[in-house]
Amino acid sequence: MRGTDLPRFPKGRQFEMSYGHALLFQAISQRITDAPLTSLRDLSLELRVSRRTLQQVVRTQAGKSLRELRKELLIARVVYLLASQPGFAIKEVSFAIGFRSPRSFARSVKRICGFSPGQLRCLVGFFRVQEDASSSANTHSSVLPEVVEAANTH
Repeated sequence: MRGTDLPRFPKGRQFEMSYGHALLFQAISQRITDAPLTSLRDLSLELRVSRRTLQQVVRTQAGKSLRELRKELLIARVVYLLASQPGFAIKEVSFAIGFRSPRSFARSVKRICGFSPGQLRCLVGFFRVQEDASSSANTHSSVLPEVVEAANTH
């Protein structure tokens, strides 16, 4: 194929790649949920999409920045682990999420939601006790949204 056989686009118009934004957003969310510390660069390489495209997809699909989404998903993961594994030490939670240091984990959680991991654990316990009092089923599914919302709005 010669270079002149390639499709031509009018000057001034950019060729726009078509992505399934909802599908790409789902992949981004899943990857950040699984590994909240994944860098934008690594995410871009893994999904084979430019950093700018990743940021635009998150902005259009979630209405927030990639950084905000990452913070929200990190806190949701922390709350999930605290609710589902109440016997886990904070150190174990930090390692399960991917932090190398419990101290840096505690600083990150405190900076994101205003609560230390220990305070967040108490909050999870508080909502769980309220839920247990209102229903005989001992599930954590309805606890999580309330705790995450409380943590993200603090």
